[in-house]
Formats: sequence, C-alpha cells, structure tokens
Amino acid sequence: MIEKTIESIHLKIDQTWHGEVLAESEQIKVVLDFLDEQRLSVQLIAPYFRNESPPCPSGSTWGLWQYEVVEVFLIWENHQYLEIEMGPHGHHLLLALDGIRQIKQAFIPVNYEAQILGDFWQGTLFLDLAKPILKDSYVSRFKWQNLKALNAFAIHQPLKMETAKEKRFCVAFAVAKQNEAPNFHCIDRFWQYPR
Repeated sequence: MIEKTIESIHLKIDQTWHGEVLAESEQIKVVLDFLDEQRLSVQLIAPYFRNESPPCPSGSTWGLWQYEVVEVFLIWENHQYLEIEMGPHGHHLLLALDGIRQIKQAFIPVNYEAQILGDFWQGTLFLDLAKPILKDSYVSRFKWQNLKALNAFAIHQPLKMETAKEKRFCVAFAVAKQNEAPNFHCIDRFWQYPR
C-alpha cells in the first residue's frame, strides 16, 4: 500500500561528528514521510557493521544508544523534541523531551521493523501520535507542521575496530564545535527546518 505524504525529507548521514566525510559505503540514508499532521514514517538504509546486539528481545529498548543505532531528532519550540532511535536487530526507542535531556515521556509505542540484508540493514518505523493510547499524553501535542529543526545521527563501531572507545559518531548536519565530544542534544545548532 502506498500512502500519500504531505511532505518528505531526505537526509544523508555522511560525515563524522568532527566533519570527516564518510566513504559512500558508510553513508546512511533516512527518509521522513509526514503522512498528515500527526503520522510519520521513517525509513532508513544503513551499512551493517555487525556490532553486538542489545542483550534483550527486539522492541522498545532503553540504552540503545550504546549499540549500533541510527537516531533522528525532531525539534519544536521551547526545546521540546522527539528522539527516535532505531537498530538493525529490531530494537527501537522513542523519547519525548521538554528541555535538553529532560525526558517527559519514554517508550512511546511505535511500529518498527528492521531487516539485515548482508552488508546493509533497513529499518521502517511508523509513529501515529493521534492513536487512542497517546490521546492525552505529552507527545500528542506535537504537530509536524510546527517542526522547527531536525538532525540525524548514527553510532557504530567499524568492523576493523576492536574497542568500544573507538565508536564512530556520524551526523547528517554538522553541529560540533572544535574538539567537542559527541553530544546529540545540542539542538540549538541543528538544521533549521524551512517553512
């Protein structure tokens, strides 16, 4: 089934946190499809680095940022934002935040499927903020037409590296200041979404 979208955004995670351009084979493609004011589809295709899977069944998983993961941040006014995390083994995490790193709602229900296809993996997430279970929740206030900024990130350990200290932090839109450690929550420096 093909659904009509009100808008699509195509992102490419193509550089490291400090601005080093990634080889084409390491780049990640992310497509956001806004189906209406409260429904979103996120699709991605990424290289599969064969990192360790979280030690739990697939589904909503706390601490997913410690594993091979792709993250999308969607920002509204007053530092209100969604953090969407997706992994290659079917793990995901969706958080609503009100203020930098101030979690207001966690484990927001989504439909998520991931599939490993040799050296690549793909993920598809569907979020419906208008569904009854979320009707009176904090996250139900977010409307796509009010989106202000966004960015996408990836964390993985390249195949040739052996220690967790050597994780690679990648980004679609560079936000790092000189010698700054990776911090995906510096939302004031994200790409300003044009209207």
